[in-house]
Amino acid sequence: MALMSKRQNSSVTASELALLQVLWNSPRPLNKQEIMAKATEDAENPLFAKNSFHILINELIAKEYLVPVDNLGMGRKNARRYAPTVSRNEFLALQ
Repeated sequence: MALMSKRQNSSVTASELALLQVLWNSPRPLNKQEIMAKATEDAENPLFAKNSFHILINELIAKEYLVPVDNLGMGRKNARRYAPTVSRNEFLALQ
């Protein structure tokens, strides 16, 4: 119950929402490189700035909309991945 009330009281910025959209559109958790590749597909209009990635991730984790999924191996290709804790529909219901 405490998780729900914390989420209900936490609004998200446009950039945070864009990052959540990338993860909702993926069938599995993504690492930083995969998220950034999706966020910068349109080079003229990136979804958010590369420099803000860790700030956005940390804010969404603090607001309990994301969880880090520890890497299962060694090296950059198996880096920490991130998964949303709510579906798109659950998020909209909370807003």
